Amino acid sequence: MRYFIFYITILLLLACKPQVKYCKSETPDERLNAYNDVLNELIETRFYNFYLGAKADELPFTDAIQGGNNAAERRELLKQRNKLFGDSSRFGILYLDTALRPCFSPVSVYLAAGNPSSREFLQAVSSFSNQPQSVIDSLNQLQQIYTAADFKSCFAMIRSIREIDTTRFSIGRIRLSAICFNKQQTR
Repeated sequence: MRYFIFYITILLLLACKPQVKYCKSETPDERLNAYNDVLNELIETRFYNFYLGAKADELPFTDAIQGGNNAAERRELLKQRNKLFGDSSRFGILYLDTALRPCFSPVSVYLAAGNPSSREFLQAVSSFSNQPQSVIDSLNQLQQIYTAADFKSCFAMIRSIREIDTTRFSIGRIRLSAICFNKQQTR
């Protein structure tokens, strides 16, 4: 009888734990899948929960940038995230900017700076190629192959910067570079 109660308790605990829902792109275009993965990662982890709209202001975070420091805060964030998941009536808009505006400096600038962030950037760039300037040149080319309508997110509407909509809240604006893959095409 004790084991039965133990198993029931474990099952109830597991059943009550919120599950993470993943936003999957359903296109055979691997490049577009990579862009969608990057876009969804940015929306969920780098935009300070703006995608949650007014609910973001209600979250009891002691550190909003980290998305919650304790288990209760992380559970509440996951709960709000899962409520929004796929509910396009509650989505904010992320504007895709495809205007050509290179923003990365030549390798020589990062080498001369010598600060930790410059070294870290060059190390990341060098992990893709032994010619870091070619990777930087690629990063300076904006993604212009796909339109905003090609992107898929389970948390935001993606619109062109030319389609400003004042009836919904804005998550922000994003520009995406051309994708760079490593030699093995695995990263």
